[in-house]
Amino acid sequence: MVKMGRSKFKNNLFVFYTVLFLILSFPAFYYLYKQDKNRRTKLLNENLGEIARLVENYLAATDTGYEDFEALDFLKGILPREDLLLSVIDTSGDVLYGYSEEETISADNRDRPAEIGESLLNGTATSIRTPNGMDGLYYFFAENFGDHIVRVAVPYSSDIVEFLKSRHTMFLTIIIIFMVVWYIMSMLTKNFTNSITRLKELTNSIRKNPSALVRSSFPEDEIGEIGREIIDIYNDLMLTKEALAMERKKLLDHISALNEGVMFFSSDKKMLFGNDRFTTLMSIMTDDKESFSSNILARPEFADVVEFIDNNRIEAGSKPSELPRMEYQLKNKGRFFEVQCVIFPDNSFEIILSDITKIGKNKLIKQQMTSNISHELNTPVASIKGYLETILHTPNIPVEKREYFVMKAIAQTDKLKDLIADISALNKIEEKESIVKEKVVINDIIREVRENFEASFKQKNIGLHVDIKNDVVVFGNRGMIISIFQNLTENAIKYAGDGTTIAISVTHDDKKFYHFSFSDNGVGIPDEHLGRIFERFYRIDAGRSRKTGGTGLGLAIVKNTVQAHGGKIVVRDRIGGGAEFLFSLPK
Repeated sequence: MVKMGRSKFKNNLFVFYTVLFLILSFPAFYYLYKQDKNRRTKLLNENLGEIARLVENYLAATDTGYEDFEALDFLKGILPREDLLLSVIDTSGDVLYGYSEEETISADNRDRPAEIGESLLNGTATSIRTPNGMDGLYYFFAENFGDHIVRVAVPYSSDIVEFLKSRHTMFLTIIIIFMVVWYIMSMLTKNFTNSITRLKELTNSIRKNPSALVRSSFPEDEIGEIGREIIDIYNDLMLTKEALAMERKKLLDHISALNEGVMFFSSDKKMLFGNDRFTTLMSIMTDDKESFSSNILARPEFADVVEFIDNNRIEAGSKPSELPRMEYQLKNKGRFFEVQCVIFPDNSFEIILSDITKIGKNKLIKQQMTSNISHELNTPVASIKGYLETILHTPNIPVEKREYFVMKAIAQTDKLKDLIADISALNKIEEKESIVKEKVVINDIIREVRENFEASFKQKNIGLHVDIKNDVVVFGNRGMIISIFQNLTENAIKYAGDGTTIAISVTHDDKKFYHFSFSDNGVGIPDEHLGRIFERFYRIDAGRSRKTGGTGLGLAIVKNTVQAHGGKIVVRDRIGGGAEFLFSLPK
């Protein structure tokens, strides 16, 4: 198909150039032809005119003058052509000498030979005709000398005809010029069509595979340069298109992977595209789990968004330093959501939905924690202040009583110190500060805890039973793991009751974790409190807990420490009485 197109185009172009050349060159060639023919006719007329003037001069030089024309016989005999017709005619048409065909010529010039009548008007004249009484054409030349006309005629033979024609060399020259021009045009059209053909092949290649880079060569000419520029521009566009497609894919993948829901809208508030997370959060936020309407902006949850968009449209052509942005929060059935809207320069916009339930709950927890900390700190501080004020305002207080108040104040400061230490430890765990981990032998940890509480065990007659092999080694932070067993043990000593037994064992293990059981056979935990005992400052019996000196943060520290090591912890009623904590630590 390309070759046919190329041949057709080349032929059309060549025909166009050829016709154009002929149209422009034909008048020039015709002019040269006429000039050459006129020059040859003029040369023949000059030769015949010389004979006529020779006759005139000869008559003027003879003694008889114009009365006796017989002397012209001698002159005629010495002229180079024997077939020459020579005549002398007066202005009235009478033949004075030579060949005569004028005896019947009328006086009004109507039947006079063309050369006679025209010479009377112009001085000289020529004609080609057949004389009366003779065969064949003659070439006549007549020149008017005043009172008579000298006429010379020669047979219009082939040599005269050839003489008057343009020479063959001229036509040959014209043909050669035409062939040279034809060849040049052929080469020009060939080179031109080669470039055009390459351009056509380029367009066909682009049409068949519009996303591929193009490689093609062009002739070294202006059109070839244009073709190379087109290829460079096209390839740059393709590379840019590929880069944009890749960036678009990465953007869509990023949007799909976001934990936030994102939906893009056109300037006329029609949905363009978004991620699945947006649909999910919309269903949760609006309680509409059956369908997802395309006209979500009509929902009351987005009334603020619609008002914001209508009041902050960007004028065409303007470039705001900051894009209009707004955000607000919604709450539905204990869950918190954040709605954000950003308007782009073309007035399209995006809506971002975020589930901030954890953040919202943490905020509430922190508010409660702040309140609890304030309350927990206030108790020992108030006690310390009361003891000190008693000592200060009672100068005569007995020494034993003074020492009692001082010891009470010191005990409250120790409690305050423990509370601050527990809060600091808990914050570090929750903020996931850098945890240095190592191999920790559990029996070494339990042995250290036993030594720390040995006096309390004896005082309350509490037994400690450990069923853990010596090769049980976990991977974690030694200090944090000690706090797990320390707090659980301290909690059991304070709340399980006198004469109880604490049991620590490994229930089973898997590829990643050891699973531990920490139980006691004491009074246990009421069912209504099992789900909350890991909360900060939560106490089953606030009054009794404060008497025992607890901070209310021990079990919260235990839970967060286990989770910081990748494990889990639960609490349940122990069969036979008491409480049992089940937790896991990594190998």
